[in-house]
Amino acid sequence: MNMTDNVRKFSFTKRTLAAVALVAALVIFVFVLKKVDHVLLSVFAGVLLAVFFDGVAAWITERLPVPHGLSLTFVILAFAGILFSVAWFGGPGIVDQAGKLTERLSAGLADIRQELDKFDWGKQIVQHVTELKDVGSLGTAILGQVEQVVSGVFSAIGTIFLVFFVGTYLSVQPGLYIDSIVHLIPISRRKRGREVIAGVGNALRWWLVGRVSSMVVVGVLTSAGLWAIGAPLPVTLGAIAALFSFVPILGPAAAMIPAILVGLAESFGLAIWVVVIFLGVQGLESYLITPLIQQKAVSIPPALLLSVQIVFGTLFGIMGMLLATPIAVTVIVVIQMLYINDALEDHVSPMGEH
Repeated sequence: MNMTDNVRKFSFTKRTLAAVALVAALVIFVFVLKKVDHVLLSVFAGVLLAVFFDGVAAWITERLPVPHGLSLTFVILAFAGILFSVAWFGGPGIVDQAGKLTERLSAGLADIRQELDKFDWGKQIVQHVTELKDVGSLGTAILGQVEQVVSGVFSAIGTIFLVFFVGTYLSVQPGLYIDSIVHLIPISRRKRGREVIAGVGNALRWWLVGRVSSMVVVGVLTSAGLWAIGAPLPVTLGAIAALFSFVPILGPAAAMIPAILVGLAESFGLAIWVVVIFLGVQGLESYLITPLIQQKAVSIPPALLLSVQIVFGTLFGIMGMLLATPIAVTVIVVIQMLYINDALEDHVSPMGEH
């Protein structure tokens, strides 16, 4: 074996060891991350809230002769006041609507079982799915998943306070925290570091513009459509559709399930109309409304977005799924600016810039 073969063998061994070390480091990182994932995701949610506060305050300052600090204070107090009002004054109504929704869903599930019992294949499904032995137990199982989202605000007080205070402190003194991050970067790269942080903030701001606008449109149109066809609880189901639409792709599909069950409790025809309403609203939102209100907002390829949501939902649960998209936006912007633009010298405008 000559010197060249030895060098090649050593190089291959070195690359192999480096690959194994990288995989091992990634596994360890994921394992450690699982131990503190809730805290880290809560902090990221606080960052997202700070971007929201700052964006709304900047919008007010651009249109009114009001200092940014004053408009930011107004935005934070208004947000806190809305949360408190919803919890204090709307709490009883929410509980009442949740109870009615539970009754409607249970009735819908009973109708499904009754229809399945008419067919041999349906009876086999009922026999093999243990939850269907008792409609009440099936209702509890499914409703448990729905109620986790609806009642999460009330069962996660600590997380809400953490997110709110992190968002408030970050929005009040963003420079302090940005400087702390920039000081970890070599001096020669600090200017670029600030540009990357600003790029991420801009992308997240426009992503929030798109999401909040979409939530409002979906909630209003869904409620109006369900009211027009005479569906029960149109406002409640519209609010659920609006909240679920915060998670693209998976959210609207999940929001349709309780609405269909509520429709089935009345009649099969009404359930069909509920499906038509949801599909129509999602079509308008995806192909007409979103392009108009998101001309500068962030868009991610659907296949990539769905994959990220499934991975984060599997690893970190509901909160991971909720924050999967903004985390993906952050990672994509960093890759665009530091790798594609700087390392490859291929100019690509970061997300949110046109």
